[in-house]
Amino acid sequence: MADTLTKHQERISKAIAEANARLKSLKIAIVQRGDRLSLQATLPPKPCSDKDKWHQQRISLELRATLEGLTYSPG
Repeated sequence: MADTLTKHQERISKAIAEANARLKSLKIAIVQRGDRLSLQATLPPKPCSDKDKWHQQRISLELRATLEGLTYSPG
């Protein structure tokens, strides 16, 4: 069972790495945080933020870190 989970996680990590290679020129990355996926990029501060300069931010995609989550396309 643990071996199956490890192989599944390896496939997810590989899929994230492949997606990030395609997103690299946009300076955006998909990151796995626990069992969820987020986008990470340097973005302007939120309107309600105390910060005044662009900085690294993560945006939750509200998708599970699965192969299905990585291929999700709303529409």
